[in-house]
Formats: sequence, structure tokens, C-alpha cells
Amino acid sequence: GANVKRTVLLRNDDNSNIYSSNTSPDPPSELSWSWSNGITTLMWNEGTDAETSLVELSYNIGLGSTSDAINIIFPESNISTGKRLINRLGNAHNNNQKILRNLDDGIYYFNVQTIDAALQGSGFSQAKKFAVGIPDAPVNFTAELIEKNVTLTWDDIVNETSYILERSKDDIDNYEVISTIEEDILSFTDNELESGNYHYRIKAINENGESNYSSNCSY
Repeated sequence: GANVKRTVLLRNDDNSNIYSSNTSPDPPSELSWSWSNGITTLMWNEGTDAETSLVELSYNIGLGSTSDAINIIFPESNISTGKRLINRLGNAHNNNQKILRNLDDGIYYFNVQTIDAALQGSGFSQAKKFAVGIPDAPVNFTAELIEKNVTLTWDDIVNETSYILERSKDDIDNYEVISTIEEDILSFTDNELESGNYHYRIKAINENGESNYSSNCSY
């Protein structure tokens, strides 16, 4: 009757039921991004899965200010294994892009995982680095002369990916590039200079554009 509870155990003597367990999907590839007028678009190629069609796959992003990409948008998954911590579609749903508005100027990282129809997550893609905003001109650009060496220093910019340092000898209007300097490096030494008047200027760049030049610095 309706109120009788029982457990039924069945045995398949013919071994006719053949099945396989669900496998984890593969993560997305070819991560890319664009920024314009305060809008950041994160993009990726579709993941793949042996059991789930492409249109049923969803995607899940993590976003952060460091390469683990979790401190701004937490992906609700274990970042090391990809195991989901909550049973639902990824935060990008079935799209292979996600639009973010009004991120502060800076350097960011994002990664993506694929989630199949059983809500099983792939591992995460390798984090992609990107810049928001166009850099401001470096400030507090100063020079110090020690014997024949000029050491130049400046303050950091929040969203540069490199600096371009230029020098002019005697003629202040005839600058040439003397070094491309990696982000977060805030000094450069120009060694073994000949006698003369040297003028320097520097600008910050990223994939979105470049700053104006700093004020000139001479020695």
C-alpha cells in the first residue's frame, strides 16, 4: 500500500545495461579581452565535453587583481581542482563572453572553467592578464647624477604594462628611445655618459593606449 516502505534490489543477469560515468569537460581556450569607454568584455573559445553538447555547456569566470583571479569575482569553485562548490550554471551562463562595467583603472586577471549538463566543472584555464583604462603620465620624474651615471626615478602608475624612456643630448627636441621598462619597475640608470646636457622624458603604455609624457628631467 501507499504507506509501506521497502527497498528493492535488482540484479541484471544479462549484463544488457551498458553505461559510462560522466567525465569532466575541458576548459575553454584562447582567452581574450577588450576595453572601451568603461566597458570590459572578457571572451573565450568554447570548451568541450564528451557527454554534453556545446549549446548546453555553461561557463564560469573568476576575476581578481592577482593571478589566482578570485578576489573580485569568486567563481564558487575550487580554484585548484575546478570542483563546483554550488550546484548551478556558471556565472557567465551559456555565453562565451562576459561584459563588466565600471571596473576601476588597473591591472586584472581572469580565468574560466566549463560546466557540463551534470554541473561538473572542468579545471580552470590559465589566467589572462588585462588592463582597464589608459595610463596617466608618470609623475615625480627625477634624476640624480653620480659620477657619469644618471639614475632616474618616478612614481608607479596603476595600469601600465610598460614604460618608454627617451633621451635627448643637448637638443631638447631630438628625443630617442633608450629603454622599454617593464611594469612596476620605477628606476633606470643611464651609465657612462659623455660630457654634455641630457634631457629625459617617460610615458606609460598598455594595450588600450599610452599616456602623455612626464615633465622633462635634465642633467
